[in-house]
Amino acid sequence: MVLPGMVYRSSEREAIYHYQQLAGRGSEVTRAPRLPLVGEERARVEKLYNEAVATRIDLSKFNLD
Repeated sequence: MVLPGMVYRSSEREAIYHYQQLAGRGSEVTRAPRLPLVGEERARVEKLYNEAVATRIDLSKFNLD
């Protein structure tokens, strides 16, 4: 679903699947005609994921790990 004012790119679904694979919770493989992320888009997703993991809150402080 695309909401008003929301920017939608065709690669958003592929990015979500790639995030899941990086987290060890799935596969980036999607059904045709979708293709896996490549090049700059793939590097951007991996960079964003790595930054998020490196700076996430330590949930063990709150007994939520």
